[in-house]
Amino acid sequence: MSNNVDVSFLIGSNTRDRPPEKYANKSIDNINEISKNSKYSYEIVVISEDPISGENVTWVKEEEFSDGLVAAYNSLVPHTNGKYLVYAVDDCFFDDQLYTAIDLLESYVYNRRAMKLLALGSDNGLGSFMPRGYPKYGVYRYPIVSKDTVMRYMDGHLFHPSFKNHYADNWLGYWVTHMFDETMVEVWNTTIHIPDDAPSYNHHNQSDAQAFDALVKRFHSGYHRYI
Repeated sequence: MSNNVDVSFLIGSNTRDRPPEKYANKSIDNINEISKNSKYSYEIVVISEDPISGENVTWVKEEEFSDGLVAAYNSLVPHTNGKYLVYAVDDCFFDDQLYTAIDLLESYVYNRRAMKLLALGSDNGLGSFMPRGYPKYGVYRYPIVSKDTVMRYMDGHLFHPSFKNHYADNWLGYWVTHMFDETMVEVWNTTIHIPDDAPSYNHHNQSDAQAFDALVKRFHSGYHRYI
């Protein structure tokens, strides 16, 4: 696989109710700032209904109303040129140690792991939705993954398309744990910062929970693919 840059930051932004000057532009500025002295090359790939520009930014027009972030992020994958894909959010910020996560993925720790994948912790300490009654698994809340892993094992998708907004990170963690018997690596020396007033889209929670339950049942019935 040919990669032109080391890291692709993926940002989905709902410009209908999240003006770029209040959201995406600030996230873009943060990424450019923490990347100034990095040894890694990078790009920022943004999808939205309305144009978003900035330093190192490639804008992808969201052609159809997807009513959820999962479809938007999945549609960004073919537009990326990075060896690693970083899930970024238009209302969150990385600290200046972000690239130590890339150092870890490049280290011997991942020499024998099938999935070149890790998650960032967040400073608000909030976990994702974790339904009771399932075997334990890790939730990849803010994943960083090699594009080779996405193409080889995940059918070219960052998240499973059955989801809209939530539980997609649950399914990723559940599938990795039970398919490869690999525990989740969550990095805490660098975190993603979530403002207290960050908006969240929760109107699909019930259907997303049902999708998670259906995928778990399908997995244990013998279908072991990610998608």
